Amino acid sequence: MNFAGSDPEELTAGAELRGGAAPLDPFGRLAEPVQFRINGHEITIETSAATKNKGVGDLVIDLNDAIEANGDLDGKVFALNEGGRVVLRAFEPAGRHIEVSELSDSESAALGLANGSSADASSCAVPRSRQCLRRFDDTPFTLTINGTDYAGSLLRDNTILNRSLYDLAAPQQRH
Repeated sequence: MNFAGSDPEELTAGAELRGGAAPLDPFGRLAEPVQFRINGHEITIETSAATKNKGVGDLVIDLNDAIEANGDLDGKVFALNEGGRVVLRAFEPAGRHIEVSELSDSESAALGLANGSSADASSCAVPRSRQCLRRFDDTPFTLTINGTDYAGSLLRDNTILNRSLYDLAAPQQRH
């Protein structure tokens, strides 16, 4: 992404994989243990860990506990609850890619994650100057995806509360 009239710098965020559906049980409880892989590493959430869950947020805590217990993914991948859906996020530089595999249909429904789904890290060029975090005018930009240019505009009103590069880049990476 190139901002007109500024000196861009690339900001790369780790991969983010959003569940395509809400978990089957709105309380985040599991009918059976869930065993699957994240980037080839086995993750297991036991039914007993989720018996007292009261929502998707509790299921996400169980998933984070399982990721932490794996060891290989601890500190590299974490789960969060966004709008009642499970989201997996990977940290850069280890997290340029995230992939979920070996989920049965029932396990997929329990987590709201599709078996075989994956996401890659995204990059965004942002101004180097902290003064550019808040735009005082609407700022046109060009986004290039697979060699095709798309024109867009960063609206001044959407940057009023920006305090960091993440505040500037995050809304661009969610689409």
